[in-house]
Amino acid sequence: MKLMAVNINPKKHFRSILGEPPGDQTRAGRIVQLVQSENPDVIFFIEQWYPVFRQVKEELEQEEYVFYTPRGFKPSFWSGVVAAVRSTSTVKAEDGKNYVRKTAKWLSLEIDAKVYLGVHYPQPGEQWKTFHQAVGTFAESKKPILMMGDFNTPKGSTVEITGYRDVLGAKGPTYAAGTKLDYIFVDGKEREADGDNIIEAKDPRNVNLYFSDHSVTTVNI
Repeated sequence: MKLMAVNINPKKHFRSILGEPPGDQTRAGRIVQLVQSENPDVIFFIEQWYPVFRQVKEELEQEEYVFYTPRGFKPSFWSGVVAAVRSTSTVKAEDGKNYVRKTAKWLSLEIDAKVYLGVHYPQPGEQWKTFHQAVGTFAESKKPILMMGDFNTPKGSTVEITGYRDVLGAKGPTYAAGTKLDYIFVDGKEREADGDNIIEAKDPRNVNLYFSDHSVTTVNI
């Protein structure tokens, strides 16, 4: 199972870091090309800046991806983690609407009796701590084999989840400003990452690739 996390945020979020971003159509085209080349089974869209996300969704639906959205989803970059899954998979999706506010959310997918979780943490602060505790409780009860996304790591610290390993490790920075905000956690009982795994964070500062100030992260598990 190959999973990818993609963060599509508004232009204003990364002008000061990367300069004037490419247009919406170019950004959407780069995302679609990346998906076509990587061919993931699951894509977690951590943010969905709608002028770009709408185009991506239309293209990927033609590539036979099925989209799963939070309850009450409304087009906006903060609406919740959205997932696209190959149409050959049988999926049960569950969102975190009852646990969090609009700036912090998750979406879990059950595929072939295995649970995968995409997350978008709030900015550091009390809400971050509450959200992190909720993710830990979810992990303890639902036993996802993988959790990935934007953890908005507090400055000068790293994220830890009991019973899980950060397999992305030092592959970063995942944020264009030079820090690591994106993680890939796998169940500690899963086999160690080796040559059969694909664990990658693409450099968001690459001017030929960028469409966000966050890395695209990819893992094969």
